[in-house]
Amino acid sequence: MKYITPSVSVAPLRKEPSHRSEMTSQLLKEEIAMLLESNKDFTLVRCLYDGYEGWCANNQFVETEAGATGTWSSLVFNERNIKEKANTFLDTPYLWGGKSKCGIDCSGFCQQVFKIFGIVLPRDSYLQAELGEVVGFLEEARCGDLAFFDNEEGRITHVGILLGNNEIIHSSGKVRIDRIDHQGIINAETGVRTHRLRIIKSYA
Repeated sequence: MKYITPSVSVAPLRKEPSHRSEMTSQLLKEEIAMLLESNKDFTLVRCLYDGYEGWCANNQFVETEAGATGTWSSLVFNERNIKEKANTFLDTPYLWGGKSKCGIDCSGFCQQVFKIFGIVLPRDSYLQAELGEVVGFLEEARCGDLAFFDNEEGRITHVGILLGNNEIIHSSGKVRIDRIDHQGIINAETGVRTHRLRIIKSYA
């Protein structure tokens, strides 16, 4: 089995083996992925950290040995540390499939913050929602719990990190802090309700 690691700071993972195909995720510097299949321009890889698969351009990685999949931390998962680390992403622009401070989507943001604490989350919000323990009421939520939001069809489409039971930090347009109540997210600047709350999960 062969393994690769990015030769650039951020390597896009695409849905299909084409530069025109949408970026669905990224491989960050020092992350390791398993090589699944290749053509002359792209290679299908599976990230060892979260199992996510995508096509990576052949000129954006080098072969490596299987091993560590990024920097792990023994940082305590408490309110002070969660707020400090999450806030370092504030104002990072939203980017579909992104998971770096150059651009990040909602599930990528949660995944990267949790990674700092050594907590592994899947790449997509609907998969993240399958883990953790259900928090019955928003009033019982603690800093570090994840809040999930659905669309009209009932599909989980958004996720954010609760900073308490009335504030949430999430990537929507950019990484921002908004208000939240039992119905969902309220834009702190406009007062407009933007996301409908579906479920809250705890991972501590």
